[in-house]
Amino acid sequence: MTAARTLVEESGWARTTMTAVAMASGVSRPTLFNYFPSRAALREALGQAGMAVPADEVDRARDTIPEAALELFAERGFVATTIADIAKRAGVSKAAIYWHFRDKEALLEAAFVSAVPAARIDVALHDLTGLPPEVVLRRIAEEYLIGFRRLLRHFQVVLGGIERFPRFRAFMNRYVSHELVGLLAKYLDREVRAGRLVSEDPCLVAQTFFNTMFGYVVMRDVLRRDDLAHLDDGELARFVANTFLLGIRPRG
Repeated sequence: MTAARTLVEESGWARTTMTAVAMASGVSRPTLFNYFPSRAALREALGQAGMAVPADEVDRARDTIPEAALELFAERGFVATTIADIAKRAGVSKAAIYWHFRDKEALLEAAFVSAVPAARIDVALHDLTGLPPEVVLRRIAEEYLIGFRRLLRHFQVVLGGIERFPRFRAFMNRYVSHELVGLLAKYLDREVRAGRLVSEDPCLVAQTFFNTMFGYVVMRDVLRRDDLAHLDDGELARFVANTFLLGIRPRG
């Protein structure tokens, strides 16, 4: 983030490439893409950190294409949707799609990342450094719910992709475990080492936190449980964060 901010200030966003950011950060491109799956995701993270960076045409195209693809997947099914269909809906050429994405499964992966962006959670964790765990976990829960609400419109498409396409299933496993769970696990591990929380396995605790959020959203928004309908996102995030912390605070 620091390297990207410096490059943007010196050269402008249009001339700031992911390769340049990786070199300035002293990391490889694959490592950079583990944190920011696209240039647009990096721009969004900079914006969350308080640096207004207007999107250029490349970013706008890359943002538009996955959303158009998801809409068509939901309307026609994954197999029946062609790259030409997606290009027409997104208002770009087929060549523009292949410039950004190697195939339709890559589009599905990009759409999931844009809906549940680890970059936003990473920024939130940095923004909230030093604040009480209940504040941090509530913010993480809120960011998760924002993403899941976007994803919910295409929930069946995503589930179908997991079931039918092994590559997408492997991608989901990597993304969820290494990004979402990994970021929260690192935070929890620091809190455990500082004596503010207690856990033998911060990674398992982080996984349990996200599983709890996922379960509540499915029951409230997919199954439409009447007894959960009164909980808005803020109330749900606060309830889960506070209840969750009861189990991992030091006793006495």
